[in-house]
Amino acid sequence: MPDDLAELERRELVAAGYRVPGRLTVRRRGVAGVVAERFGVGGAGTGNPDFDRRFTVEGPAEALTPEAQTWLSAHPRPVRVDAGEVMVWDEGRSDLARIEPALRQLKELVGRARFG
Repeated sequence: MPDDLAELERRELVAAGYRVPGRLTVRRRGVAGVVAERFGVGGAGTGNPDFDRRFTVEGPAEALTPEAQTWLSAHPRPVRVDAGEVMVWDEGRSDLARIEPALRQLKELVGRARFG
């Protein structure tokens, strides 16, 4: 074991969340989700085929305005809307310079959607 704890590789998760009304769940599709979507299985659609290919939606899809769909598609930061909670997160070392952009992006997404 190293003498200096700073030498240890650390893995941290920084998350921010926002509670919204409703029970909407939005997730990026993994490999299984892409296959399921091709067979017409796996959540409601938004009517936007490009978005629906990349995301699953459970609940009131009308909350995802075209602006919210564009935002979700354009941001690589992990985002999850799950049962009324909107969350963004990032892995890596804790750094205040990384937290503020995550909070700003969370606010941007919430401002573009029609939750409740």
